[in-house]
Amino acid sequence: MIGFGSIGKGTLPLIEKHFDYDKSHFVIIDPHEDGELAKTHGVRFIKQAITKDNYIDILKPLLTAASTQEYLGTVVIGTAQGDLHDIGKNLVAMMLEGAGFKVVNLGRDVSPEKFCAAVEEHGATIVGISALMTTTMPGMKRTIDALTQAGLRDRVKVMVGGAPVSPAFAEEIGADGYARDATLAVVRAKELSAAPVAASG
Repeated sequence: MIGFGSIGKGTLPLIEKHFDYDKSHFVIIDPHEDGELAKTHGVRFIKQAITKDNYIDILKPLLTAASTQEYLGTVVIGTAQGDLHDIGKNLVAMMLEGAGFKVVNLGRDVSPEKFCAAVEEHGATIVGISALMTTTMPGMKRTIDALTQAGLRDRVKVMVGGAPVSPAFAEEIGADGYARDATLAVVRAKELSAAPVAASG
């Protein structure tokens, strides 16, 4: 079971067309539209998706096909420390790139110190942090605290997301934005990129 649920309408047909998989053993579902099926096979479809090592190579050209030449800023994005899940985060990164952002993808299990170093190195204006486990959500707060301690917090807007994350949690830890899926992450990032941030020096 392969599940790609939060990536916007019209994407699933493209995946089905271009993804090389055995249709007798796999089915592509959208958890938002096939709720019961997703509930029954939730863990299974995520695990099967992870086994497809080439999903980025397949999806990136599709998700960035309408890439704009407009530069909207630099986003540093990564999965919170201790969390090894990155499919959703990678989809967000690809869609942000297609929307006009320069994206620095730090990968999985990213420490607060690594986020801070990337912000300084790349002059980022937005930091995106994802988590798929409740046990790694505190890493988001530690990253925001680290940005503050490093004197970088006023330079960037912080966005958070992931299955266990909520708008209330985002507000509680002092994030500037929350998005429940990749499509809304692009919308929120555009909103945040238009908001003023303090000068870097």
